[in-house]
Amino acid sequence: MTPKIDEGGGDPDGNYSTLFDNREMGLVFSQVHAAMIRAGTELERIVIKECASHCEVLDNLDYFLTARKNEQGTFVATKKVVKRSERIDVKASEPDFVIFVNNGEKHCYIIELKWGLNFDTKKSEGEISALREYRSRISTEIEYVTSAHICSITANSAEEIQRGFKNKIELKEAMTGELFCNLLGIERDKVIEKMREDAEYNRRYVVKKILEFNETKGMLKEDAEK
Repeated sequence: MTPKIDEGGGDPDGNYSTLFDNREMGLVFSQVHAAMIRAGTELERIVIKECASHCEVLDNLDYFLTARKNEQGTFVATKKVVKRSERIDVKASEPDFVIFVNNGEKHCYIIELKWGLNFDTKKSEGEISALREYRSRISTEIEYVTSAHICSITANSAEEIQRGFKNKIELKEAMTGELFCNLLGIERDKVIEKMREDAEYNRRYVVKKILEFNETKGMLKEDAEK
């Protein structure tokens, strides 16, 4: 579900307070920012829960790559499992998902999963560089065709993702949410629906808090009297 804003979190003395010159408002937007940071983890959790009944979620990547490398099916390794691998050791950060599909033909998809389409340019360059490095490293260890992808769960076209990444990725490196979910045998609409479950709570929380501020009440009164 959508990360729920934590009323007990946030920093009243952070940059948002400076931006608004108001500690109360700064705290609320700090809480919103903290919830957004959790969105990626929540999206990954939903995907894993949804795909567990359609494919196998691995708990040991090294064992799979040795003793089970010829098994047919769809197998998923999460970032946590990839990080524990001793066989595939890279200096760059690990991808969110490594998906192995063996249906007579073997393909390994190395994926960084995103929610939206607007990406920080500098961070984007680092992420695609890390994916390419991981692909290069794992390609020497497995008998699979490999490809690296930036996936946006909400994107409807590869072109949208490429533009969002400021053209720092090739079109073939962009993966739509629909294609990603099809690989795992899950419904994209269901994933998106679950991510939006607490959206109404978040909207009401922000509006309620802002309307409680004495300064906001004063502003509204001034505007009404104009």
